[in-house]
Amino acid sequence: MEISRHAWFEDRAPKCTMMIYVDDATSSITAAKFVPAETPESYQQILEEHLNKYGKPKELYVDKHSIFLITRGNEVLRETHFARV
Repeated sequence: MEISRHAWFEDRAPKCTMMIYVDDATSSITAAKFVPAETPESYQQILEEHLNKYGKPKELYVDKHSIFLITRGNEVLRETHFARV
């Protein structure tokens, strides 16, 4: 998944975040969405879009954002709701 916060629509709309799922094997974009902010709900929405089109992926590569795991250094303190889903 790639995330990019930017003034995508220049002065015609507020800054927003572009979220995309990319198939690692083919480099194809499998789902894409502009959202107001990077939130657990926005991740769930784009994951649902991907699942509806392509089914469950073998692996899901994500960054160390606290939406996925709560960590201290390399130690995982607890899973988040998104990680459990």
